[in-house]
Amino acid sequence: MIVPTMNFEEINNEVNAEYEILLKSSTTSRLAFDYLSERNKLKIKPQEQYIKFYSIKSKKKNNWLLMFLPKENCQFVRNPEDISMICVLHYLSDKGLRFILSSPSKVNIVYNSHFFSRYKERLELPELNILDIAKNFFSLNHHNTFQTFPKDENGCSKIIGILANGFALGELVVLNENNMLINYKTFISRDTANFKHVKSLFELEKIYKNNEDEESKHLYKLLGFDENKDDNSLFFEQWTNLREKVINSDEQQTYYQIIPS
Repeated sequence: MIVPTMNFEEINNEVNAEYEILLKSSTTSRLAFDYLSERNKLKIKPQEQYIKFYSIKSKKKNNWLLMFLPKENCQFVRNPEDISMICVLHYLSDKGLRFILSSPSKVNIVYNSHFFSRYKERLELPELNILDIAKNFFSLNHHNTFQTFPKDENGCSKIIGILANGFALGELVVLNENNMLINYKTFISRDTANFKHVKSLFELEKIYKNNEDEESKHLYKLLGFDENKDDNSLFFEQWTNLREKVINSDEQQTYYQIIPS
């Protein structure tokens, strides 16, 4: 069982081990058929999107949130092989409720309560508990395109996740020679970031100077904005590159796991 005193490497090892067990579990197969049954009961058309969450507890007493949905690019959902799932472990850490999104690539993603508090605040969601906010987030953000940046003086590599409805800011944590994870620390909505309003350098500088949100300023700086320079073309170049990655998804990290038949 994962406990608050465990470090990221210990947590990551247990998440990966349990994830592999989940994929071969009879529970997973049963829930896949339950998902199909519910689609039929609710008369959801085969081509329609439908997401269902299930909460389970593993043999090691860890809590998992399993999200079932149509397989990516699947046009008709009729059988278990048409279904994918996303597996998220959650536990109470010293920073509140923590969620770890597992992945077939073993590059797992950490989200703390603060991330979802910011998500709720900046999207102006109604009053929900952290678990329901997390469900809202994962329902909309099935995959993650991200941009990493060179290591800083402390050896930390910052990262920006490009999401369906905003941006995730965090860092890439190297655990050992073979393992790493992404630790997203906060969320910025697209409106908060003001990117869709940026049409000129003058407007960008005005937004920056009038913005009291330090996290948005941090995002600008990561993308190359320098308030002390007259030329901030690097910012627009970085933003263009990120947008292209979203469009062609060359660096898209997908968290779908196809349910075995």
